[in-house]
This record gives sequence, structure tokens and C-alpha cells, in this order.
Amino acid sequence: MLAIVVGLVTVLGYAWQLVDREAWEAVLADESPTGPDVAYTVHATTELSRYLARNLIAQEDRISVSAFMDDNFDEALSDAMQEAAAQNPDVFINSWQWTTSASGAWVEPAYTYDDAEAERRRVATAQAVDAIVASPAVSGATTQVELVTAIHDAVIAATEYDDEFYQSTLGATIEPGPDQGQEAYEALVEGTAVCNGYAQAFQLLADAVGLDSVIVTGTANNGLTTGRHAWNKVLIDGEWLVVDTTWDDLGAAGARHDYMLLSASSPLLASRAAGTEWAIDSAIAGYGE
Repeated sequence: MLAIVVGLVTVLGYAWQLVDREAWEAVLADESPTGPDVAYTVHATTELSRYLARNLIAQEDRISVSAFMDDNFDEALSDAMQEAAAQNPDVFINSWQWTTSASGAWVEPAYTYDDAEAERRRVATAQAVDAIVASPAVSGATTQVELVTAIHDAVIAATEYDDEFYQSTLGATIEPGPDQGQEAYEALVEGTAVCNGYAQAFQLLADAVGLDSVIVTGTANNGLTTGRHAWNKVLIDGEWLVVDTTWDDLGAAGARHDYMLLSASSPLLASRAAGTEWAIDSAIAGYGE
């Protein structure tokens, strides 16, 4: 028996030299898959959400989720997909479904654009972000508050609120889609957007200057928009503060700062309520909601 054990150890030791060490360590540790490498920032609060976001940015047609399945998987998957779509401006998705069989489980997304158009939009948006970050107002900012102010004003300067689209939908939806002004691309490149486009643009600029931010969706009943709305929160000195570039956009009159860096207790926020679709349910309280 000892000879067999020694022989087995010898064979395994030899095999260890032949295969990729990290791959073997992942198997032995029973690690969850991480998804494809992507050239864009990924926002996620769970391994599943991060894995899905990476696959969605890569526009994978069929995403295996077998490794994540457990007794409450239906709810966990829906939660993670909502967060991955809401928090990542480089994801372009209209809908999705998931299927199971004896051999595993998969998510099958329906993307807004084909691969070439999606990447064209990502690249053009990244170039617009780079240009803003290089501007004197942003590059010269020395504090977090100055950075927030600079990118807040830059989003408003770059974007005209799409009142025509808003009036046609009466604020009934913020689901992303073509020609709906819901994307950072439309805000920063095409120059016309509604609230989610403003919020996505701020998110990308916050990423670029090293600020922690999140996109919040919910309802609001005064200001420029009524009904469904999107805004941001940014982490300053350990507190998540509201930034609403949409409501601070005065059009031809420029930018105001009434809805910038507001605490949750501000009376200006009394008429709005965050929903639950923008982040993992268990994580929402951590943003001060």
C-alpha cells in the first residue's frame, strides 16, 4: 500500500509540472468562474454579478451559470443580472432568459447591438471620457469634492436633456435601448440623453478619476422629470452622497449644484425613492438606502 501511495504522489507531482498551476489551484479550491477578461471597468457586488457582467460586456451568446446554482438560484440570478445591467454602462442588453437541462444551466441574453456596433460605442465613449479627464477642470482638481464638481459639470456641458423622448414616454421606462438616450454613449458622444444616460456618463467619469460611485434607479416626483428616474451616489469620506446631474442641468443656463453631494436626510430628496433593481438586494442598505 505504501508503494502505491508514494507512486501516486510522484505521478501527481509530475502532472503538476505539466499543467497550468493556477488552473489546478482553481480546481482544488473549487473556485467559481470569473468570466472573460474585458478591457472595461466592471461594477459588481457578488462573484455571480461580476461573472455575468464580464460575459455581457464580451457579448457572449450563451453564458454557463452551472457553477453558481444553489437552492435559491432563481432569485440570485435575477438579482445579479439586474445589477450587472444597471451598473455597467458598457453592457448593452435588452432582455435575457435562462434555461436548465441535465447537463447544466445557461443565460441567453438578447443584446441591443451586434458585436461591432457595441464595441464602436464603447470605444467612442471611452475617448470622450479620456478627453474630459484631460481637461483643465478635471485634471486640475485636487480633492474628491473638486473632482465630483468637475465631472458633474462636464456631464451637463456635454449633454442636452432629451425632452422630446421623455415627453413621448412620460418617463414610463428607463430600460436601455437604441435611440432612447439611455446610454453614456448618447450623453457624451451624441450629446442628447435622458436620466439614465446622464447617470451612466457620471459613472464612467467617476471610474476614470478614481471615485467610487453607483447608479441608482427609482422614482422621483419633482424637478425636471416625473416618474421613473436615475441618479448617482458617490462615496465621499465614508458617506454615500447623491449626485443628480439630470436635475442640475439648466439647459442653456448651464449647471447648478443643488443636487450635488446631498446626504440621504436632505429635504430635496424627500420626493424620490430608490427601487431595488439597480443592485443586489442585500447590498442596497450599504449605499445608505
